[in-house]
Amino acid sequence: MNKWFLSLRWLWMLGVVVLIAACGNEEAQRQAFIEFLQKSVIEKQGGFITVLTQEQREHFGDYASHYDIIVDFNRSMGEVVKPLNGIAREMTSTMKQNVDAEARKALMVKLNDQFQQINKKLDEELSRAETRLADLNQPDDLKAVYTQAFERTVRTPGRISREMVSLTAEMVTKANEVFDFIANNPDKIEIKGGRMIAKDRAVLTKLNAFQADLLAIVQKLQELKAQYDALAG
Repeated sequence: MNKWFLSLRWLWMLGVVVLIAACGNEEAQRQAFIEFLQKSVIEKQGGFITVLTQEQREHFGDYASHYDIIVDFNRSMGEVVKPLNGIAREMTSTMKQNVDAEARKALMVKLNDQFQQINKKLDEELSRAETRLADLNQPDDLKAVYTQAFERTVRTPGRISREMVSLTAEMVTKANEVFDFIANNPDKIEIKGGRMIAKDRAVLTKLNAFQADLLAIVQKLQELKAQYDALAG
């Protein structure tokens, strides 16, 4: 047996040892990541999405990048829905000022465009997260847990946010219909002390229908908010 063959055999054995060590390290990282997802994401009550420390990133190895998908989506979603605060203030200001019909309609067009843009961006962020998820190569034990975490922190809040934006847009449209109806029936509706008094039964029926529609939308929004709050704990 020549020296070349002996050297080759030892190199091969060294490679096997390194491979076994790497497999053991991967398993430890995976189990640590699974435990983190279970305790800090799936079972966690309250608070925001946890950002990994450098020590955790080293502990989870390559699996830390899997968690980045969740963090990145939530950070992006926060930026996407941020304009809603300004929209709410603008709507409130407009109602208090009782602006003319033309100005109000222009505002409605502007707001509805903003709502559409927000939902479009939410769809884009959800699609990006789903694509990154599909590209992951996860062992079955991790995949089962990660899917639960992804559902709780990406799909569900994304869906709820989108539905809330759509319902808010619907409420704005319905409120604009109410304003138009009032403006078109000045002699049949009296506004007194912040209350509307209908002087015609048909007008009263229509106003009651508007109220029922708006209350239904508000109820749906409250239900969605409760679902969202349940995620945060």
